[in-house]
Amino acid sequence: MKHHLIIIGVAMALLAGIPARAEIKIIVDRNDNDLAGPEFRFKNVPMPSVNNAATGAKFVIVSGAVDVNSGGLDALNDGKLPTEEDEPDANFFFDAGTHGGRLLADLGSVRDIKEVNTYSWHPGARGPQVYKLYASDGTSGGFDAKPPQEIDPEKYGWKLVASVNTKPKGEDAGGQYGVSICDTSGWLGKYRYLLFDISSTENRDNFGNTFYSEIDVIGKGDVAGAGTTAATNTLAAPEASWRGIATNAEGKTLATITVDTTQAPDMAAWGRHAGELCAEWYPKICQWLESEDFTPPKTVRLRIRDGRGVAGTSGATITFNANYFRRHSSDYGAAIHELTHVVQAYPSFRGSNANPGWVVEGMADYIRFSKFEPEAPRPRFRPDRDKYDSGYRVTAFFLEWIEQNYDKQFVKEVNAACRAGKFQMELFKQHTGKTADELWQEYSNWLAQKPAAVPGK
Repeated sequence: MKHHLIIIGVAMALLAGIPARAEIKIIVDRNDNDLAGPEFRFKNVPMPSVNNAATGAKFVIVSGAVDVNSGGLDALNDGKLPTEEDEPDANFFFDAGTHGGRLLADLGSVRDIKEVNTYSWHPGARGPQVYKLYASDGTSGGFDAKPPQEIDPEKYGWKLVASVNTKPKGEDAGGQYGVSICDTSGWLGKYRYLLFDISSTENRDNFGNTFYSEIDVIGKGDVAGAGTTAATNTLAAPEASWRGIATNAEGKTLATITVDTTQAPDMAAWGRHAGELCAEWYPKICQWLESEDFTPPKTVRLRIRDGRGVAGTSGATITFNANYFRRHSSDYGAAIHELTHVVQAYPSFRGSNANPGWVVEGMADYIRFSKFEPEAPRPRFRPDRDKYDSGYRVTAFFLEWIEQNYDKQFVKEVNAACRAGKFQMELFKQHTGKTADELWQEYSNWLAQKPAAVPGK
């Protein structure tokens, strides 16, 4: 179902025949997760524009810190939108565990402003928008262009324009949001500076800072929704891109898989096969790593471009280094490894709740080698260097051995604990009756005594 939330803050005339005062009007639209798309098309809020007064504006963080997984500040006015619901590097958001911050937009000169439109997209609590918008022409005495969080901007030359809170009540907050701030008179005013005092949407965990996809400032001569950024999100050149559907055993669609090779068109054939494999294996991995109340991402994006390393995953976007796969064209196991990270979808827990990297990577390699490539060579065992927490293949084959000898559901249980931020080393003893060290010693002895039993070429 598609949701439309419309908030209109307009004062009404008390008596017939008396014209209403000009008042700020806030319009909010929401597309829920099932119907949100890269076009950012809403019923009442204009689609984002490529060219507007914010396009050349300078955005500055006044207070707060950007999250390490966030895109840069240019994500706010680069005329490009995320193509999927969980694409961190295509959005701007403040650091995990903080409660937002302040952003300054300097338009460069005083402009006639008609409306300010903000856009966001995330499948969970990072979708809604909560902020106060202040504006100033910068000419009043005592004006401070960068008032820190603890200072009331209205005392330093700023005017409060609007307070925005799009959090829905009594339902899931995820989705795609568009907010349009305008005035019934037709103009918000003449301003050079805009200050966004942004708050997190919730404090139950560390992940309540909104994924802001774009900020438009419609000035004199600008047309809201003109030259929409949606065109930049369309997969170009059919011969260089591919789209498929991952379905479960009942034929229900689990996810849309897209492959973008526009920056490496010579890799179109490799990308298509990788996409086909991901469409085939996504339902299997979702089943192996299922846990209570978890819904895997509904869109998975594969991007192939020149870069460094082999591959990396951010949210539900996998980026492959074309330079590597030109030389290793048969390495489709790397795609399965990264696809596992998409399904894992672990929140970025911190402190004692943080998931160890060796567990996360070991589980991804477990899916790759135990399920997808069971005949692949096992690594040479190095008793002086290897241990269960070495990660990747070493950890993967240790997990495989535990499942074969102790608990066939061990990986699924570990995955559920990681997804809930409850991974503890006690899980080994809880499910096998032995500590991880005791299990490793037994596994090492088995490897040393029965090398022929180890699968591999």
